Amino acid sequence: MFTILGGGSIGSLIAWACAKSKLEYQLILRQNSAKQLTQTIKIEPINLSKHHSSQSGEYQNKSQVFEAAVYQFDKLIQTLVVPIKAYQVESAIKQIAPYLTDNCTIILLHNGLGTIQTVKQYCPTANIILATTTHAAFQPHKYSTIQTGLGESFFGPVQLTNQYETKLLPTPAVKALMSAFKPACWDDNIQVRLWEKLAINSVINPLTALANIKNGTLTQAEYLPKIKQLVDEFCEVSELEGFKFEPQKILNLILTVAKNTANNYSSMNQDIHHHRLTEIDYINGYLLKIAAKHQLVLPHHQVLFDQIKQVETN
Repeated sequence: MFTILGGGSIGSLIAWACAKSKLEYQLILRQNSAKQLTQTIKIEPINLSKHHSSQSGEYQNKSQVFEAAVYQFDKLIQTLVVPIKAYQVESAIKQIAPYLTDNCTIILLHNGLGTIQTVKQYCPTANIILATTTHAAFQPHKYSTIQTGLGESFFGPVQLTNQYETKLLPTPAVKALMSAFKPACWDDNIQVRLWEKLAINSVINPLTALANIKNGTLTQAEYLPKIKQLVDEFCEVSELEGFKFEPQKILNLILTVAKNTANNYSSMNQDIHHHRLTEIDYINGYLLKIAAKHQLVLPHHQVLFDQIKQVETN
């Protein structure tokens, strides 16, 4: 049984994937009550049969509606999937911890870094799995999800492995979820992918949020100097943590993502637009925290962090 925290866009995609693969699953919803046994979810997934529009050449989406069971806090949870905002993790885990088995598996799937120690604090014996996805989706309405891009997902252990260690393998439950939420694969060095995604998010998210622009605008020449400054600082602090990234490769990765998602608004842009908290503390804020540990200053990331925090305050 997979217990999925929240009914957000990625959580809904995971629920839909479980439903298609006939895996047992349930949702934990914020407005839960004893009478609420199921939740109707509408989803428009990418049509993998590739029936293209003759004019646009884009995938044609077809709405699907399915009923998801709602967790009633009446049984212990063995496998918990956490596809929520990073700043929501502590509050959620703190409330759910009493309902988790001692050896439960917790799959963290969110932007940014910095929640592992929080989860360990409340669930010291849990098996923590890290995950990241490039699936693109948004919710025009609550429990209504539109998938705008087909990506891939990676799962892996908290610990990095090396040639002298036995490789950690996914549990049967994680294997089943990966098979359902495809394309997905296991990565022993998932931390490298998470830091690469951190690099992308630390540039695209705050810049598009502050300028209120779509991702593709960042490919314009006027933004290149600022992006290079941010990339250089990222590579400097990541190397102190044992990750040696080539600045040019990180720059190319960021510009490629901006180009491939040119018509999308970043999650931080949308958070600002809808007057919600952002994940800045777990993206640029996380970089600043790590830099401070090494007595390093990141002036350009600091400016973005301060500007986003000021917008949140206002």
